[in-house]
Amino acid sequence: MKRSRFTEDQIIDILKEHEAGVSVADTKRSNCSVGYSPWLRG
Repeated sequence: MKRSRFTEDQIIDILKEHEAGVSVADTKRSNCSVGYSPWLRG
């Protein structure tokens, strides 16, 4: 089975941020260490 990129606690925190109204783009920027994302502009 493939290992998850995020721990269960990180996923829960990300979902809580989204429920609180944080945009997906801001959540991605604050939680992902990936530099370039062609589908995320802004």
